Amino acid sequence: MSVNYSAKFCNNISSTVPVDEIRIYKNGQFEDFECKTKEGWELVFIHPRNACWYVATSPVYYIKPGKCEIFEFKARAPESGCEMVWEFESIDVNQFILFVFDTTSTENC
Repeated sequence: MSVNYSAKFCNNISSTVPVDEIRIYKNGQFEDFECKTKEGWELVFIHPRNACWYVATSPVYYIKPGKCEIFEFKARAPESGCEMVWEFESIDVNQFILFVFDTTSTENC
């Protein structure tokens, strides 16, 4: 079954620089992985990494300190699976990378 996902990326209020890049990596247990376009963000699929790479098209779209943005993707979930890990990255204008991992499970977990 194809499932729609939303990933919320927030820039810490104590940060002094905005985020201008987001990456969402395909979990190998899922099929038909597809990231959805987002206004103000260029979307490129990085085939060797199986990742969606979003880059803000101008400073207007940067994720500023204390603000959040939602990025959406979909994928076909396996029949069963527990705590399957997704990898995400946010990258600020100084190229500092924050790695975030989150999990999903199927109903047949």
